[in-house]
Amino acid sequence: MEISVDAYPHAHALGVVTEIQRATAGRFTIFPSPDSDPTNPQKVDQYVPVKISILNPDGAQLLPGMNVVANIRR
Repeated sequence: MEISVDAYPHAHALGVVTEIQRATAGRFTIFPSPDSDPTNPQKVDQYVPVKISILNPDGAQLLPGMNVVANIRR
């Protein structure tokens, strides 16, 4: 997998997914949208937590709160 960090635009790290959690996390709103009715399905975002081991940080010091984009290839 390739990892890019917003704080280091020219640095790219490589990583490996070491663990995939069995449960998903969902996010939804408790307030319905004004145009919701039974015929319009509502989107619910679901997240699958994974643990990633970074193989080469490419000189970048990763800290909590940094935004990353992880491209997982099969």
